Amino acid sequence: MKDVDLVKTVSHLAQEGDVGGLRRISRQHEDNGETLFWNQLCYQRSGDTIMHVAARHGQLSVLRFLDEECGGIDWECGNLDGKRALHEAAQNGHTDCVRYLLSLRVDVNSLKKADWTPLMLACTKTSRDVVATLLAAGANCDVRNKDGWTAFHIACRQGDVDIVSCILDAQPLVWRTTSNNGRTPLHTAALHGRSSVVQVLLARGDYPSDQEDRCGSTSFMDALRASSVEAAHMLVNKHQVDVTRTDKLGRQALHLAAEVGSVESLNYLLDQHGVDVNSRTGSGHTALHVACKSGRTKAVRALLERGADPHVRDDRGRTALQQTGAEDCRELLGARGAVE
Repeated sequence: MKDVDLVKTVSHLAQEGDVGGLRRISRQHEDNGETLFWNQLCYQRSGDTIMHVAARHGQLSVLRFLDEECGGIDWECGNLDGKRALHEAAQNGHTDCVRYLLSLRVDVNSLKKADWTPLMLACTKTSRDVVATLLAAGANCDVRNKDGWTAFHIACRQGDVDIVSCILDAQPLVWRTTSNNGRTPLHTAALHGRSSVVQVLLARGDYPSDQEDRCGSTSFMDALRASSVEAAHMLVNKHQVDVTRTDKLGRQALHLAAEVGSVESLNYLLDQHGVDVNSRTGSGHTALHVACKSGRTKAVRALLERGADPHVRDDRGRTALQQTGAEDCRELLGARGAVE
């Protein structure tokens, strides 16, 4: 059997959990006086070995076979992405495989391409048991990927409250972490509209009011950018939020909501907080300018209905009409007498 065919055969058997088939192949090689080096049987394109395949598909019996009957297995063998068997088991939510691999004393904090740990990959899914198992084995929540994100950032982005709470129980101060651009887990949860996670973070973390990232964005701004009025309301109730605070480009939450076309967020700011519908950015743009430039027809209509002035010109003398090529937006503005 050619090496390529052998790799395909053993990988298929591993995926199916066919230990009997793997055992027969092993004995055939022994009978022929050959030594089968399992670590060297891998796909050229991915570098995946039988260990990776078995862990990815949750085939614990195959992992046991390799360790107990074959011996000499390098469980820290990485594929071309640097992923070990533990990464695969953790990412795919196979708690029994994770426990078994940890019993073999693999590195719980091993890095995929010097970037992602098994805990980070586990947090991209919704398997609390895997996360708890890794934490109990000493998984480090302070490890950062190239963007400065920790596993906790990732958990907050995904929005599984059980996993977020599990990590906080293990490391109560992990909420303090910030990414390379100064974003907290609270920013992350707000931007992705994870209102339940925002609630947990506000209850268990002592975040400063209106904490900014390096772009000047606050969690309140991010929540409304995500159309999560619920999360924004929680932030207002917890802190003395300045609803007209601006980022480094002079944009308020109103302008950010207009940019993404969130009518819900616009209504919240205008109705609940009385924000000036014609407030300007650092370059003189109103929310109407911003909505028109992004082609957000529903937002344009809502702003006009709330008294947005279509005749306002920005610092370069341009009206909202000059900012858009969207025909629907142009019709709405034209009906209000807008000119270029």
